[in-house]
Amino acid sequence: MGAFNWVAVETTCLDCGENVEIRCQTHIASDYDGDERGRFHDREYRLNEAMFWWPVGHPKFGSWRVDGTLFPMEESPEYDRECCYADCPTCGAELYAVLRFHENRPVELIGTGKVENWPSGYVQ
Repeated sequence: MGAFNWVAVETTCLDCGENVEIRCQTHIASDYDGDERGRFHDREYRLNEAMFWWPVGHPKFGSWRVDGTLFPMEESPEYDRECCYADCPTCGAELYAVLRFHENRPVELIGTGKVENWPSGYVQ
């Protein structure tokens, strides 16, 4: 089992139609390692908030990406995408959320859906 963090984003649940804040389970910038601030996992962030990670210039900074692999739809090595598990806090629907990251910072919610409709090309 890998380390993960949470990214909280506001969206409309595709099951119940309510405007909700979902917690997206991300493996980007997640590790059981850490520094003087603590380990790099099990923390909650919001869009545009830098995630605790090795500083730019540190030999391990580049390992922020999941499996060290750039998502094929991204053209810049500074950005990446991940499809994350999430649940609706109102109705309990099992959802996914595709997030875009700029290095160790979640910057955009690209889309959401039901887990049974997980988008192709993303690791599940």
